[in-house]
Amino acid sequence: MRTGNSWIPLLLALLAETGKKSLSFWWPYLSLVPSETAVGPPHLWSPEERSQLLQGTGVGERVQRDLANMERDYHSIVLPFIQRHPLLYQGSEHSLQMYRDLVCLVMSYSFTDSAEDDDVSRQTMMVPFVDLLNHHSQHHAELRFHSSYLQLVAIRDIPQGSEVMNTYGPLSNASLLHAYGFTEEGNPHDVALIQSTTLRKAYSSLRGSHDMSCDQRWERVREDVSEDEFEVDISGSPEPSLVAAVKLLMVEEEEYDSMCHYVMDEKVDLKLKSLSKVERKFLLRVCRACLADLSNETCGEGEDKKCLVLQLSSSQRLSLEKLEKA
Repeated sequence: MRTGNSWIPLLLALLAETGKKSLSFWWPYLSLVPSETAVGPPHLWSPEERSQLLQGTGVGERVQRDLANMERDYHSIVLPFIQRHPLLYQGSEHSLQMYRDLVCLVMSYSFTDSAEDDDVSRQTMMVPFVDLLNHHSQHHAELRFHSSYLQLVAIRDIPQGSEVMNTYGPLSNASLLHAYGFTEEGNPHDVALIQSTTLRKAYSSLRGSHDMSCDQRWERVREDVSEDEFEVDISGSPEPSLVAAVKLLMVEEEEYDSMCHYVMDEKVDLKLKSLSKVERKFLLRVCRACLADLSNETCGEGEDKKCLVLQLSSSQRLSLEKLEKA
């Protein structure tokens, strides 16, 4: 079976093994791995919770894209494979919901080899024991991949009696909540997410919703920049692709091609300071629209999901406010 998604072979194996239950060689391990954490990634939340709690954070949009991809892969790849190999899945239950649950399991507990060779496919795997360690930006250990084994290496002294912390990478709270269902207070890798749809709404508002050239310009920018979301880091600095999108939206029609060539040049340093006064004013409009969408509510005891999202939205607000004042 050929597929560009390295998770699917693993997911097909998990569907077969979980269906065997105690007859599976892997059952002692699989029975210990929870299908979800106390909160779980937001893919496991109800649609109402996702709609109400994740508004303005950008995580809800990521989840919706994931769910659409899961449904597509299940019907186009997974289900046909199961139907072609009935003996492998004899007595096993399988459904789109079960597949979604297993995708969340792989998302939260698997590891992917960060192969440096572009010609080598990156393998996704479930690793017993290693997945017991939690993530923290100030981690004690890190995972190293070798040709025939994995190695968990301490990178600094670990105080006696303290929890050994692993790292899943330099992930923002949006990425942690999206994939693992938790956030980290004081996360140094935090970012605010600006959706491309927010950029489009701000541009339409500026130009007028009935301006046909507005839609045409947006489609050109979408094709040239090709991003669903843009990041603003913890210092309030927008990523280069956001600066590029703003420049392409605001440039005069006759200068679009030359501007496109300019922003796509890898040698050009696209930072906030490169924006003109008009471009900065437009970015400020976008920034304020994002701030208006973020929740200012408080959370109480037992509102675990709400508290996680508020920690995320609070850090995102700080990034956007720094951008607003820059």
